[in-house]
Amino acid sequence: ALMGGNSKLITEGVRRIVMRSFKNNVGIIFLNQIRDDLKATYAGSVSVPGGHAIQHFCPVWIHVKPHSDRYTIKVQTGDKPTDLIVGRKLVAHITRNKLSEGTGYKALFNYFQKDTEQFGPVGIDKEFDIISTGMVSGVIRKEGKGDYFHPLFPNGKLYGQPKVIKFLNENPKAYEQVRKD
Repeated sequence: ALMGGNSKLITEGVRRIVMRSFKNNVGIIFLNQIRDDLKATYAGSVSVPGGHAIQHFCPVWIHVKPHSDRYTIKVQTGDKPTDLIVGRKLVAHITRNKLSEGTGYKALFNYFQKDTEQFGPVGIDKEFDIISTGMVSGVIRKEGKGDYFHPLFPNGKLYGQPKVIKFLNENPKAYEQVRKD
């Protein structure tokens, strides 16, 4: 195996795929890891393995990183209960966007890797996602400790995130309207 052989292979493949997808109006999602950049002069700099092709051909980069919050449940193992991590909060940040002007906002969402009664099914928590996205985009307004405002809410206002989630689950038309807005 030659040094850089994989990078050359990736570069040629990406070039071919990108041209075909552009001609056929098809989107491609590349999943890649990031690593600490050892050549950087300051801490916190990251690089993408696999050569420079992916860096040049991808118009949008989204970094998804774990946030500090973890969701655990108590599980009985042997004679004592232990905490089992079933999910965590993730942060998605668009670090590069050639297609439109960026806003600099970061999206927070809950991701669960285990199906539980307490937290729900595996995947992204859609209720939390719609509320946090609505707040960032200005569709849902939050004031004080827990007043959420939207014209579709009863009297235009609900107190507490659990009540907003309950309202959106009971009113699928309102859920869809908040998503559209």
